[in-house]
Formats: sequence, structure tokens, C-alpha cells
Amino acid sequence: MTRVTVRDLSRNTAEVLERVSGGERIEVTRNGKPVAILSPPNPVDVVMSGLVKAGVMPSDWRDEQADLHQWLRDNPPGADQDGADPSAPAVPPVPSVPSPAAPADGRPLSEVLIDMRAEERT
Repeated sequence: MTRVTVRDLSRNTAEVLERVSGGERIEVTRNGKPVAILSPPNPVDVVMSGLVKAGVMPSDWRDEQADLHQWLRDNPPGADQDGADPSAPAVPPVPSVPSPAAPADGRPLSEVLIDMRAEERT
């Protein structure tokens, strides 16, 4: 991992960030001791952020994911359900994701998309 000093980072911020955006991890040091690590963002986080901005995913998707993981830990697949708490939900809550509006003529969305692409070419 490449190292840069705090002074070098402050003088060459754009260059260092360009290297990080290219996939490099860089350790920042002060008086020879590490104080930070700069790394590119996780690609999954970038995609999920875009989906939240587009309104496809709820902004609290991480909380919902954590709830689902906890539910799966508490209710592993194939586990014997005898003696389970009857008030517990049988399945985990499903996040609400808006569904696309169906075309008025009832055609599948895939057909509508094919027709739209054909119209673009003409």
C-alpha cells in the first residue's frame, strides 16, 4: 500500500484522489504514524446509492437488510419450527419496492420496451 504524508496530501489532494479513484489504497501518515487509509468506494455501495436516489430502493435499505440478517439468524432455513413463538412472523418483512405501472393495453413490459426501441431506430 502506498503511503503519503498529511503534508503531501494537502499539497497534492487532486492527484492523490485521482489515484484512489483509480482503485489504489493509500495510507496517510503524520510523523511516520498512520492516521487514515483512503480507498475507493465499494461498487455495491455506489450502485445502491444510485438506486436510492432513483427512488427504487428505500433510504433505510441497510436497516432492512440488517433486520433480514437477524431474522435469518433467528430462523435458519430447515430449522425445526416446533415450539416457535406463535406471535413471530412466519416470514421476514419484505421491503416495499414500487412496482412499475403496467401498460394500459395489458401487454408485458418487455414487449413495450421492444416496441419503444424499434420506434427509436425508425
